[in-house]
Amino acid sequence: MRTAGTVLTAMFLAIAGLAITGCGTSAAFPFDYDTVWRAAVGEAIVWHPDLIDDQQRPYRVSCTKTNLDGMVFKYELEVVNDLNLFARRPSTRVYVNMRQTKPRRVRFTQMEKEFLGKIADRLTTISSPPG
Repeated sequence: MRTAGTVLTAMFLAIAGLAITGCGTSAAFPFDYDTVWRAAVGEAIVWHPDLIDDQQRPYRVSCTKTNLDGMVFKYELEVVNDLNLFARRPSTRVYVNMRQTKPRRVRFTQMEKEFLGKIADRLTTISSPPG
């Protein structure tokens, strides 16, 4: 059984190892798929998502918002099994993509990293023993 300190260390290492890919910012978490999915949806619910798809893998959450100035923002979240053979098992990867699509394309990588940090905090809270 892992101690809270070990899990916390693993979480910070996962956040420190964030990888920027074409799919957005991602982080791997040393938890099972369903636990990470619940934590990710718990954080993404503030987006008021248009789609929460947990019927087929990878699980997805997406949202498109338009403000009064005509600016369009897209938020996407994807939870997948981590295919890295050297990762701790279980291992689940979360991809986040936050961007403005109109009137010009802008990607918000700092917000993506902060969002993944919130998921890490939530998972740490879930895995910590009470008291």
